[in-house]
Amino acid sequence: MHRSRLLGVIIDCASEQFEAGARFWAGALGAAAVPYPPSPRFVMLNGVRGGLEWLVQPVKPEERAFHLDFETDDLEAEVRRLEALGARRKRFVREAHWVMTAPSGHEFCVVPVQTEDWPEGAITWPREEGNE
Repeated sequence: MHRSRLLGVIIDCASEQFEAGARFWAGALGAAAVPYPPSPRFVMLNGVRGGLEWLVQPVKPEERAFHLDFETDDLEAEVRRLEALGARRKRFVREAHWVMTAPSGHEFCVVPVQTEDWPEGAITWPREEGNE
């Protein structure tokens, strides 16, 4: 068995527009843009309601999007579970997390545990048959 939960919403901004994007989204959401300790590449938007992390990260202009991160205590088991639902692996990043594509074409990430309040709100999934 393993556990997972939706970790947050990530706003991917073109690198050249990253600072302006972070300021805009902080203002639009009534949040404070602060450093994100697990990764200095990201800015966290503190104060957004709803219990999810809201992050801003710089990316190449053609990669601008919004995407979801799923947090899990067993990366491989969670990736296999999502593959069984129709997702596919796109790439393994920094030897730490998977970028995946949903059947709808939307990309999302599966990351190892990132938060201090883990496993609050996580769903416990049964073991796959044959992986007892």
